[in-house]
Amino acid sequence: MASKKFEVSDTTYAFYRGKTNTFLRFLGERADRAAFEISTEDIRKWRDSESERVSATTVNHSLKFLRVFFGAAKKDGLIADNPATDIPILKIRERTTRRPFTLKEIRSLLAVAEPEWKSLIIFGLYTGQRLGDIATLTWDQIDLKNREILLTTRKTSRNQKIPMTAPLVKHIKALRKSGRRDGAVHTVAEEIYRSQGRAGTLSRQFHELMAEAGIVEKKRHAKAKNGQGRDGNRAASKISFHSLRHTTTSLLKNAGVSPAVTEEFVGHDSVEINRVYTHIELDSMKKAAALLPDVT
Repeated sequence: MASKKFEVSDTTYAFYRGKTNTFLRFLGERADRAAFEISTEDIRKWRDSESERVSATTVNHSLKFLRVFFGAAKKDGLIADNPATDIPILKIRERTTRRPFTLKEIRSLLAVAEPEWKSLIIFGLYTGQRLGDIATLTWDQIDLKNREILLTTRKTSRNQKIPMTAPLVKHIKALRKSGRRDGAVHTVAEEIYRSQGRAGTLSRQFHELMAEAGIVEKKRHAKAKNGQGRDGNRAASKISFHSLRHTTTSLLKNAGVSPAVTEEFVGHDSVEINRVYTHIELDSMKKAAALLPDVT
């Protein structure tokens, strides 16, 4: 981990650190023993233990990290074999199609949200970007003169130039008047994301916000009989912050914006569209942005 700190980004390092701590807690007193004492059965038991706590997708990400971790230990001569290599990943049993928010639901969220979360929602709706990218957005990525937001997405490393619609411009100007104009736009969310390397805590906060707005049921704190709740498996949800991305897409398409412009606006990678359209003019995207309704 000490060497990785200088080899990867801050967010990736935070992710690695979090996974390491989780595994060490599982090992308990054995965490202080030599690395070669960790067996394949230890990794299997850890995988199965994690599967009772979090989703299969999260477990698989963690398992892939352990393969890298012990692979590095093998390369450094600390162990002879990688105990995580032959542990199968878990089958993803449920795929959930997220639905978009209705405008009524968005207004309900904005009515109960505190200022920073209100801002995150507004940015999410009018840019169509993921929670992590919005949480870490900085002021120098916002070009008010040209009414554009410039960012590189964390998931796909895609360079995005997003035109700002009038409601978003109005919101950003209000933020600049009331607070700082450098660093992160959403300071609390940015600190949470940077420290953890992921948006898990922010996603939970957003779920609590949806519950307060009456959009979803509030999660139970204790594990229920079905294994769900905060301490059980994360239940598949058809609505989350990512649904704002679907909302943006739906609003644009319902307003008659072409699929190509819509995909470019929210940053979807489509093989079919990229094969037909080699470039989307920014003017077309600005016209599309102007069609988004004002929910503020």
